[in-house]
Amino acid sequence: MFKGLILFIVLLNAAMAGDIDALISWKPHPKHPGMVLPVLKGESPEKAIKRYRDALYRTKDLDAARQRHKVTKEMLSGMKYEYISIDGLKNSPRPSFLLMANKFNDYQPKYYRIWDFINPISKYGGITHILPISVDVSLSKNQAAEFRDLIAGTFDSLFGMGGEDVDPTLYNEKLTYANAKEVVPTRDLSEVKLIKRYIQKKRGVYYGICRGSQICFVAKGGKLSQDIFKDGVTDEHLDVWHKVKIVKEDKNLMRAFVGGQDEVDIYSYHHQAVKAGTADVMINSETGKGVNHVVEGYQFKNGLGLTFQFHPEMMHNKDGEDMMAGMVKYSAFVKEVRVLGPSCTNLVERFLR
Repeated sequence: MFKGLILFIVLLNAAMAGDIDALISWKPHPKHPGMVLPVLKGESPEKAIKRYRDALYRTKDLDAARQRHKVTKEMLSGMKYEYISIDGLKNSPRPSFLLMANKFNDYQPKYYRIWDFINPISKYGGITHILPISVDVSLSKNQAAEFRDLIAGTFDSLFGMGGEDVDPTLYNEKLTYANAKEVVPTRDLSEVKLIKRYIQKKRGVYYGICRGSQICFVAKGGKLSQDIFKDGVTDEHLDVWHKVKIVKEDKNLMRAFVGGQDEVDIYSYHHQAVKAGTADVMINSETGKGVNHVVEGYQFKNGLGLTFQFHPEMMHNKDGEDMMAGMVKYSAFVKEVRVLGPSCTNLVERFLR
């Protein structure tokens, strides 16, 4: 009788543990690679898709961004989906990558930039999924926290892609030089909350490119230059190729990825950048001196994060390929280490041996 009561309590607690029943890969278009959405207990996948879309349309800044990106409701009307095997992702020897969408163009099957990530990651052995914008707007506060925990506990890498300007209020500044038309507060807050939880979980590797680097820096407590040119930079960084200096540091992952080079030619497209010294990170690459100094990349001191201000996915040359391949290989290594044992110390040193 007593044992039966204990079993009942355990089962009851398990049943009440959360509201999310499954993850699906929703295809806004039949040829889209799919976007990750949670299905709540008691609802169908179709209802989950509708719940998310309805929340997007009634959230003013998100719907304004959708219209600005010229993505119609018809373009988001697809109802096809596949269930995602969470255990399958966790148990696969291949590292899983979750790309965070931040533009509604990412919902379209032929938008070039999602394939600039999917193709090389897949080529070098990774599994890719895409996270839609602000999934949490369709969830309660507790459900949103549960979803962030589920993402942080499932995917081996969270990837912030390039995109629009980050809301300056998230780093306690008023909007001065940031592009007001591009700032979408709901989207940016959603990303910051997810990145913070992912970092706290210490299970996988965060990668960021351009905006993905900037918003992670903000999540770690850092500040951004809202416009490097208005802040005095005279070197060109917008739609240009230029050299970056790779910091000579034994633990520098970027340096390892490109075979120990001191500098590489990169493709740059940005007007914002992180402000050095405002977050606790290790700078791995930079360019310019004095007023022209710009941080071109940084990594977490615990080895669980690496970012680039430039665009290796758009370089389409050996250095760019080596960087993309390096990220997949490093994620695979981190995943293997965590399977083999609980230790997560000295990750970079162990990877570089």
